[in-house]
Parts: sequence; C-alpha cells; structure tokens
Amino acid sequence: MKTLSALLLISSLGCHDTPTYPLMDAIEGHWTLRTVNGSPLPVTIADTVTLSGTFSATRGSFTSATVIRTPATGAVEQTTSRPGLIYCGHVGCSPLQLVFGNVSAEADAMPEGQTLTISLPGRTMVYVRE
Repeated sequence: MKTLSALLLISSLGCHDTPTYPLMDAIEGHWTLRTVNGSPLPVTIADTVTLSGTFSATRGSFTSATVIRTPATGAVEQTTSRPGLIYCGHVGCSPLQLVFGNVSAEADAMPEGQTLTISLPGRTMVYVRE
C-alpha cells in the first residue's frame, strides 16, 4: 500500500496545467503602424514608400495590411495584405514567431504594453495598440 501511495504522489508531481504564454494574449487586438526602422511614416525603403499599416491578431492568427506607393511604376497606392499564424517559436515563447502564409516569410513579434515590434530581416516595424 505504501508503494502505491508513493507512486501516486510521484506521478501527481509531474502533472500540471498546460503552460500559458502571456505574449500570445498580449498580441491580440488591432495595431497601427507608426515607424519603420525608427523613421515615422511615410518612409521610403528602396523604391517603395510605406504610407500606413495595420496588424490584427486573434486566436493564433493575424492579418498584416500595408498601404504603399511605388513612384517608379506610377502606382498611386496599393494595399498588400498578408495573413499568417502566430507561434511560440522560441524558448519561453519570447519573442513570438509570425509565419506569413502567402509569402513563406517569418518574423519575430514582441508586444510590450501598448507597442508591438515586428522584426524582419532588414526591417523593424513598431505598431501602437488601437
């Protein structure tokens, strides 16, 4: 009987709730783009002018939309929309990992209070919560 009690006690020590990741909750909501690489909008990178942007996240998925202008092509404005999924792709789920579905790209996302920083190779975007 003592052996059974000891086994039950030991096995219960290994049981615990599924871990929660506060950053997964913190990223949810609607965000407005404020800066790209530290510069306020509008900002020019290569031959594209970024005019505005939004990021919306809910239940592990997101949509990122950006309004851009490409002066060389004569295009006045065009909106690019990128859907994707949010993962705990790093130890401790910090930063979060964004996987853009339609372009096979990844980015890191770090929500902190009322700001959200999304980092892509060569580009850092800062959003504020709406």
